[in-house]
Amino acid sequence: QVTASDFTTQDALTSAPVRLVVRVQPQKPRIEHRSNTVTPNHNVTVKSGEKASFKCLSKYGNPPASIKWFLEEVEVVTGSEQSNSPEIDNPRTWVAVSVLEIEITKERHQKKLKCTAVHESYPARSQSTEVLLDVTYPPETKLVGTPGSDIEEGVDTVVLRCVTDANPPASIQWKRAGEANHVSIVDESLSFRPVTRRDSGIYTCKATNSLGESDPLTVQLDVKYAPVIRSVGPDRLHTATLYDQATFDCEADSNPPPSFQWLQ
Repeated sequence: QVTASDFTTQDALTSAPVRLVVRVQPQKPRIEHRSNTVTPNHNVTVKSGEKASFKCLSKYGNPPASIKWFLEEVEVVTGSEQSNSPEIDNPRTWVAVSVLEIEITKERHQKKLKCTAVHESYPARSQSTEVLLDVTYPPETKLVGTPGSDIEEGVDTVVLRCVTDANPPASIQWKRAGEANHVSIVDESLSFRPVTRRDSGIYTCKATNSLGESDPLTVQLDVKYAPVIRSVGPDRLHTATLYDQATFDCEADSNPPPSFQWLQ
């Protein structure tokens, strides 16, 4: 309200108090794991089956940034609110801290974990930092190239592969039933080019790394081969009295077992 005045009296209009907020762009967010800063775009090693804790910090912003987490491009909701506190060396700015606890599974191996700080002072309204999950897990195996039922000696080739999924990489052991020594220790494949009857048997593969070993997988190799007569007897020449009974034996080796036919 303006009132009458003279030269010695000054009228004034007074507004309500106004708060001036000076926006300060925060630093680029950083990710910590086990109290160590993870270099952006580098691996962070975590173990499958465990719960891992990550911390994202956005420093020296005013007002404090809002922090979000993403696994690949899917937002991950944290179990707690972010904390905001004044910086010790610059109390007019803030450090924003968000903690993410996440269940680690082998399916998250090589997935990108991203922390995004949202702030009006950023030219793009946000800045992000990414790390790559290096998930370690024990081996799992599967057999490839399981032989059929009609494997023929000297004709067919058989390649048995013990395919392993593991991190760190696993060593593979092949073992043949009844033999103490391993058939192959390093190579995932067993090759028979071509197969022989001596290759018939039961083979087992198992993979091992620093976190454990896989369940053993077993495959049977049954090689077919033509009959070979081993002996006829008791003698090649047998003398018998007329009307007496004579007995002859014929031994043969084959797979499947042979049938016999006598010819006079």
